[in-house]
Amino acid sequence: MTLEKMTLYYAPDDFRSQKEVFGRTSANHTFLQALLRFGSCSHLSLYVEEYDAFQRFQKKYVNSIESSRKTVAPIVRGDIPALHRAGLYMHLDPQLSKFSWSRSYISPTAFSLCGITHTLSPVGVAEELGRLLMAPLGDWDALICTSQAAKKVVENILLQWIDYWQYRYQQRLPISWQLPVLPLGINPDEVVASDLQKARDQFRNQYGIGANDFVVLFLGRLFFYEKAHPLPMYLAMEQLAQRAGKSAKIHFVQAGWFEKKEDQFAYRQAAKTFCPSVNSILISNINSDDFKKSLWAGADVFLSLADNIQETFGITPLEAMANRLPVVVSDWDGYKDTVREGVDGFLIPSVVPPSGCGIDLSLGYLTGAINYQTYSGLNAQMTAVDIGRCANRLWELYNFPELRKKMGLAAEQRVYEHFSWQKLMPRYEMLWTELSQRRFKAQAQFKKPLINPPIFADPGHTFSEYGTVVLSPQHSIRRGEASMELFMNLQLCPLGNFGGQQRLNVQVLQKIICLVEERNYLVDELVQLVVQNNPAISSGVVVRSLVYLMKYDLLRLG
Repeated sequence: MTLEKMTLYYAPDDFRSQKEVFGRTSANHTFLQALLRFGSCSHLSLYVEEYDAFQRFQKKYVNSIESSRKTVAPIVRGDIPALHRAGLYMHLDPQLSKFSWSRSYISPTAFSLCGITHTLSPVGVAEELGRLLMAPLGDWDALICTSQAAKKVVENILLQWIDYWQYRYQQRLPISWQLPVLPLGINPDEVVASDLQKARDQFRNQYGIGANDFVVLFLGRLFFYEKAHPLPMYLAMEQLAQRAGKSAKIHFVQAGWFEKKEDQFAYRQAAKTFCPSVNSILISNINSDDFKKSLWAGADVFLSLADNIQETFGITPLEAMANRLPVVVSDWDGYKDTVREGVDGFLIPSVVPPSGCGIDLSLGYLTGAINYQTYSGLNAQMTAVDIGRCANRLWELYNFPELRKKMGLAAEQRVYEHFSWQKLMPRYEMLWTELSQRRFKAQAQFKKPLINPPIFADPGHTFSEYGTVVLSPQHSIRRGEASMELFMNLQLCPLGNFGGQQRLNVQVLQKIICLVEERNYLVDELVQLVVQNNPAISSGVVVRSLVYLMKYDLLRLG
């Protein structure tokens, strides 16, 4: 069984911004490119908020679309039957609950749902995982975890919800969907300069760096409260410079972008204070892919001591590895799955406090007393990365160019074999195919739609007690006092014709009025007359159209 059709959610703002290094949007961008280049499906639908988003996609990815030889078409928000026809819907975050309830109006097995983790620390993620436990999901659905660490976090949150239900209602909820681990990837050819030596020379000449100087690079968002706190890196770099001596020329390049101008000033001052022996270079204007490639080419080592719970996977170490750079990273989150200790680089041990030391932080964030950035930053301040170990590893790489070369080549090979989208896409497609197979097997058991699902059921059911009478098939309908002229005026009035697309068309409504002028009809009779001539129209549309006519006294109860 091969995957022939699928749907991907597309919102332009969720796909890469060239000037701002943002892991999630960059990952989404490369994923979409890989799906077009390497995906086996012949028909790809994009689920968009409005048609304009699809037009923007066509403009941005025109070359990828033309080379893919795929049929690419839009599905505009709300068209759940179109998702049903596609068979599989990929949403590039964990927000699957609303889609599962929407799907249930057809049936829980109408199509498979697949999400993926990114940052897991916002309160909204914990809320959504709780909703997923109660949602109509099955083993034909999946939430991809991008690392073993991410999976453990997801399981911890789910178990916290399950324990709560056990405590509150003496009932344990099952996890009904799959939690496979599949990493994110990159397209290596897009992050590596075609001429590495030329790009290296260009960068070093631009910043006055000698050909034999030692350059350590951090590339990513320059948010001390959400990514990697710079001070431990400054301290490790200073220890390296002190060992190397005054004659050594050591540079620490931090490239990315700042959220606040005052942060840029704080970084510069901190570098002067905590690593005065190092030439610190801050770059916040990555304005082209070629310049970014020159950053990679100009460095000798990549350093990222991520210490933040906002971080989940980490794309930039992969890009560094693709550029034959040994990486020195914290033993943290997805880095654990990416980097092999002593092979591609070094993992620097990290220490976190035990459970019970951060309850006030969670409470502050939950109640709004502190915002998300403060919550993340406070957590980072109670995460320690071994600065001494980091300095020792940098010292090894500084002293032994052959070790740098050996690790860089191993890192490059690892990326191409395990983290390039060309290698990863078949693994994703194996999962999607398995989900489809499971869905087909489950269709006999879950063939019918859910009756009145608890998330926004039919308002006619939920609010049935608001009115005096609930219209039934056996109610008699007679002609009201309003004239046909009033009916036509309603169609010309935006107040009266509001929602016209959700009712029978004007010609059918006129025919019903004319029929009822001759005699009274049961609701069921009118429904059958309309549906027989228009099989695609549901009985619900007919009945609500009758009530619309009653609203303006064109019809009345008999």
